[in-house]
Amino acid sequence: METAHIFRFQFKKSGQIPNWQAWRGRFRATDSACLVQSRVATWKSWAASRVRVGMKRYLDRGKAEYFFLVAVQMTGAILLIWKALPAFTALLSNPGVQPPYVPSDNLTTLGILLAMQIAYWVRLRRIEIPFHGPNLIFNHLFLFFGRLSFIFAGALFSVVFFRHLPALDDGINVILMAGRGLLFGAALFAFFCVALELERLGNALGKD
Repeated sequence: METAHIFRFQFKKSGQIPNWQAWRGRFRATDSACLVQSRVATWKSWAASRVRVGMKRYLDRGKAEYFFLVAVQMTGAILLIWKALPAFTALLSNPGVQPPYVPSDNLTTLGILLAMQIAYWVRLRRIEIPFHGPNLIFNHLFLFFGRLSFIFAGALFSVVFFRHLPALDDGINVILMAGRGLLFGAALFAFFCVALELERLGNALGKD
């Protein structure tokens, strides 16, 4: 009311007739613009919060998938070592003598190798390493584990090629030896992939 009296007084002094409808339209337009700006700001805040929540869920899911795939590879490597220890001991004690054929052992080894390779290539092609940053302790630990994981494979390779194969006689089963050779090569490659996986994680933790 006071504002209207002031406007009337000013218009009476100037001799002009106020257009109250125009002034009312201006006030309504200003109120509408403020309301739109407020709603836009609210929507932007909500959208940003949803993006943050989505990114957090995506990163958490990526970490879980990464841990699962690396755990599959590490578990497979441990199982292979556990299964190969008796054969490794037999080759050291009796070089040139073929271990007895057990079909279930070969199928189990093949299943472990397939699981390790699937986990390795899925991780490599689809999931990035979710950990980065300078951490010298974990950097050295994972690089050490990467080297260590291939020590057993290297030792088994040396025993087979430099001690067992030269001592083989003429009465060996060539087909059995060829099948075991393929599994042995696949196992060496699987250990190599595990070593690479651990080294990649160690290198990622060593970057600034």
